[in-house]
Amino acid sequence: MADDEDRAGDENVGEQEEENLADLIFNAEITEKQEEEEDTEQKATIDEGASVLLHPEEIPKDSNREFAKNLYKSFQSCQRFMTFLSRFPIISNQNDDHSIVFEYNWNSVRGNLFFITFAILLTLTTACTINMLSTMFNVPRQPENLTVHWRVPEMDAKGNVYWGNGWQRFFPNSYSIKTIEKGQAEIRAEEMFFFRRNIASLLMILFLMYHIVIADWNLYTRRHFIASYLTFWTESVEIMKIDAAGEAGKFARRFLLYYIFFFLVFCTAVGINIAPVASGAPVSFAFLSVRCFYPQIHTVEDFYILLMRSIGGFFYLYVVLCSKVYVFFFLYITKLLVTSFTVWNERLEKVFTVEERAKQRKDKCASRTGYDHLFKDFVTLLDLESGADTLFTDVIESYYSMTILSIVFEVYYLVRPVSESQFEFKQARTLDMIPVGLYLFNSLLIFYLVSTGAAEVGEAAANGLEIIRRQGINGHRPDSEMHFMISLYMSYTGHFDTSLSGGGYFILDKSFFVAIAGTMISYIIIIFQFQPSLAINNPEQRRLVGADDADDLPKLKTLVFHVENTFRYLENREPGY
Repeated sequence: MADDEDRAGDENVGEQEEENLADLIFNAEITEKQEEEEDTEQKATIDEGASVLLHPEEIPKDSNREFAKNLYKSFQSCQRFMTFLSRFPIISNQNDDHSIVFEYNWNSVRGNLFFITFAILLTLTTACTINMLSTMFNVPRQPENLTVHWRVPEMDAKGNVYWGNGWQRFFPNSYSIKTIEKGQAEIRAEEMFFFRRNIASLLMILFLMYHIVIADWNLYTRRHFIASYLTFWTESVEIMKIDAAGEAGKFARRFLLYYIFFFLVFCTAVGINIAPVASGAPVSFAFLSVRCFYPQIHTVEDFYILLMRSIGGFFYLYVVLCSKVYVFFFLYITKLLVTSFTVWNERLEKVFTVEERAKQRKDKCASRTGYDHLFKDFVTLLDLESGADTLFTDVIESYYSMTILSIVFEVYYLVRPVSESQFEFKQARTLDMIPVGLYLFNSLLIFYLVSTGAAEVGEAAANGLEIIRRQGINGHRPDSEMHFMISLYMSYTGHFDTSLSGGGYFILDKSFFVAIAGTMISYIIIIFQFQPSLAINNPEQRRLVGADDADDLPKLKTLVFHVENTFRYLENREPGY
């Protein structure tokens, strides 16, 4: 009897196990089918272009994506500025689910304008570099003899130019057309006179052009990455539920207003020829573009000089504007990162409180304060920071390398006119301090903003580690909280830094800013020790342009009047020498 009961019990157990196993297999098949259906739906949704979210299920389908819309609105100032200068070939589209997608389209108007302007700037940069070397080494050489027809202003016995009254000071009409014979040595002396006279401003604009060309090439090679990165930003703020656009939008508008104001003031100073460099730099820039093809370019008739001054001034100002486009874009992204890390740090500090621990899961999901939410958001922020580092590597490297050299020459060019003992800075040449001082102030301000803005990203990212350190891991804590804190701590103390870097070569923090400032000061001290002259020192060349002999002052003034056409605004200053 006992054996029969045991057999019956074993049979019942076996049947029960088989039924349980069948149920498990059935449930597994159903679950697998459901997952396949969900994956198919998600893939279909993504293929339709409705969303590129990593986790689209975390956003309600009826959401209006307010965070993404605010981010897009705040980006308009930067985008319009870049588009106006043909430096932003990326277009944006809004889908039916209100998601915003950026993409690169080569056939678009923006893409064509970017390519055309990039080709022009690349050609102009190459030509200016070659022609600067051509001018320095006098290759090709100036012609043996040359007959020129110049507009010569009326002068008194002492060589003073008669400027007239009222509007005649701006448009003098007391001049005559004279035929002048020039030899090769005299033409070369005149060329070096203007080249040395404007060498600092030419180097400054050349450094800007190098930076723009490198940044343009960086944007072209990473054009698809930029579009994906901006799209990822619009989706990330929705996933993390962070309104990162507030401070970034305010900064973008303020920066744009400041730069427009600076540019208008700078254009006014250049347009009214407030100083010799205001007219000499644009026309020398035009000379530098074609010197190889026509060495005696500075001897052409007055109409062509005026035409070259206008064209050179346009490109000069366009380069000045374009030089800060990508810097503006970089500063905008840094403000987004700082705001996002700051909000995340506030959530991290709040998650360890008793009130937050008592909240239900639904409330934590709404406020993104669950441990899994915080860690996912932290990884997302690291991805955004890594993307910014990849995107702006070449921009930051070229900006710092070119800006250091430019600021050194700007400071030297600003301080040198203080000395009245130098021939090249007598009288009206001291007015060069006005446009150069404006330009130097702008360079130093933007250099400070770039350095401190990049450093703030690393500081905001590292504040989370300080919160973890203050909390510690002592005492009784839930396993989930312990795992969360240990995971964050390991992430913070990993093998990479949480700060922005220039392609891994340097870390953009405040110590780097101090090091760069110290380097610039050292270079400035060195250049003042050598004191390179900004005028020709060869006695024979100075005699040929009439620099030393008082009897030749009309000759020098005729030369300056022809090329620079700088007018006098103060009674006690002479024009252009």
